[in-house]
Amino acid sequence: MQRKQVLYDGDMGGDDLWALVMLSSFVKQKKIDLLGVTTCFGNTNVIQGTRNVLDMMDLVGLQNIPVYLGLDKPISGLEPLLDGAYGSNGLSNATLPTSNLQPQSQPATEWMAHTLSNTDEKITIVCTGPLSNIAKVYHDHPELDKKGHEVIWLGGSLYPAGKGHVPVTLPDGSYKRGNITHFAEFNAINDPVAAQVIADLDKTKVTIIPLDCTHHMVVDFRAATSFLRLMAGREDLATQMLSMLDDAARLEQENFDISGACLHDPQVIVYLEHPEVFLHPVPVKNLKFDNNFEAAKNFDAVESGFDFSSLGTHGQMTATPVVESNKYIVPGLTSFTDPADVTNDGIAKMIDIASQRWAYLTQTVTN
Repeated sequence: MQRKQVLYDGDMGGDDLWALVMLSSFVKQKKIDLLGVTTCFGNTNVIQGTRNVLDMMDLVGLQNIPVYLGLDKPISGLEPLLDGAYGSNGLSNATLPTSNLQPQSQPATEWMAHTLSNTDEKITIVCTGPLSNIAKVYHDHPELDKKGHEVIWLGGSLYPAGKGHVPVTLPDGSYKRGNITHFAEFNAINDPVAAQVIADLDKTKVTIIPLDCTHHMVVDFRAATSFLRLMAGREDLATQMLSMLDDAARLEQENFDISGACLHDPQVIVYLEHPEVFLHPVPVKNLKFDNNFEAAKNFDAVESGFDFSSLGTHGQMTATPVVESNKYIVPGLTSFTDPADVTNDGIAKMIDIASQRWAYLTQTVTN
């Protein structure tokens, strides 16, 4: 069986590094060919994020995989919207040994364009940060839309689950639709223009794994204890990986009343090999990301005390289910149904699916 050709693009905070550890296992098991890693702003600045990924790659035996420095801001030219979900350095309370590895001199977008253009094989582009690098490449090289590659993106949200696997009800009776604001998810709000470029591709298969899907899998105290036990002999790495989630867990408690950290990015890697532990992808049309440019241009996260409410619906994702499309959303329990119609059976199903994902994730990481 031919191995998947994978290009990994991320903002290289804590859960991106979990995803990288999973990818290292797939590389060693010869399940994928990891062609390269590209970095982007997001959970931290792009320089720090690049340092994080180089240090982690050295730690998990991926020294021979090239790393390319990507964009430091959205393609709109606005400043990034950092939220501190993984601390200022993207690692929260973790500390990684400093590696001597260095990024390649070629810019990420230049290397990505060359790699995608000069192959007859399908490449799966996995993105767990803002879509800025990938959008710039496809915008500058529109012929790539006909090459048959695939983009799988962790981003966007419709109705993400809170405590009890149901969406959070807001004071006005509506439901919370994002994590950084009531309307938008972090990766989408950081570059909705880039997200729209990818959403508008005519031929490329685009699969979106939103918060609706990933919020059902939480690393709580019980899961963390189990993970430490499974990582016997590698406790130092396990402790650092869990420490990366400390700030994220605090924000999940504040925003969704969830006890633990929703481990988003590694679930994309689970999806690469085990799509059967996800609800079936839904074809969609009218895939839109709201762009409130003026509000975003005048916003200062520090000055606002990291209150992002003035951004309104900036970055909000909307979509309409259809029978056929090149664009898909991997749903959560209430992505395309009324949250008021959630049943106990539906919740039980999602708990079971999420536990299977966690089992595959930990099994992969500990191999």
